[in-house]
Amino acid sequence: MTAYDPLITILADNIASHPLLSEHGFSCFIEFKNMKPILFDTGKTVLFHNAKTLGKNLSNVSKLILSHGHYDHTDALTDFFSLCSKAQLICSEHIFTEHYSMKTGVPRYIGLSEKNIKTIQALPNSQKLYFKNSATLSSYNITVYGSIRQTNAYEKPSPLLYSNKTCTTPDTMIDEAIVCIETDKGLVLITGCCHCGFINMCNHIIEETGGKHIYAVIGGFHLEGVSNERIRATIDFIRTHKIEAVYPCHCTGEKEMQVLKTALPSIVKIAHCGMSISFS
Repeated sequence: MTAYDPLITILADNIASHPLLSEHGFSCFIEFKNMKPILFDTGKTVLFHNAKTLGKNLSNVSKLILSHGHYDHTDALTDFFSLCSKAQLICSEHIFTEHYSMKTGVPRYIGLSEKNIKTIQALPNSQKLYFKNSATLSSYNITVYGSIRQTNAYEKPSPLLYSNKTCTTPDTMIDEAIVCIETDKGLVLITGCCHCGFINMCNHIIEETGGKHIYAVIGGFHLEGVSNERIRATIDFIRTHKIEAVYPCHCTGEKEMQVLKTALPSIVKIAHCGMSISFS
């Protein structure tokens, strides 16, 4: 592992095998040689069991980066800071945006819990980094991007997600953040859910980096139940932009992951709890 060759281990995901535990959630542990690790999202409850089982020391984490405020990415936040009280929190300045779902036909709150809001608010200002467009962690060769531009015709915000209790205001997921690691092979992107859309995300980061090549993408792509047109466009984008490694998981959808894998068998590897990914 070189200084900027990350080792990325999935700690929370929908898929796991014994003795690891699964859940509808996402978290990954990002390690670099001779540097303290970074945690990206906390998932809901399996984080600590899986980290211990895999020998990943959460108490040594230097930074917690949040992809967005949904509960399945943040529910273990308070317990994490109880264990690792000095870790820096990095997230969008919009992290407290309310999130509601109409998936069940009635409004359901799916954002940060009251307990986690209080935990974040209680952290010293010096321990929190809120950003609007991006935040750079130069010692890690990482940039965290927010305010993802949503420009194409087929990647629209979910019609089931809203940002107010009465579910009248569509949720544009303004708090979404993407981790971008610059490696010798190209950019490695990690996304929690990619609510902004896979293609929107990639195009945004290509533009922001002056046209740098995306080597790999890891995380939830929120493709479950989307149109065939959108799936085909995603596959075509991966081919056209010569993305060499794609690791879908979490909210991508079981059927949709298999479609990606069938179309791009040498590129797509379905991620799961316990998978460790490196690019050396």
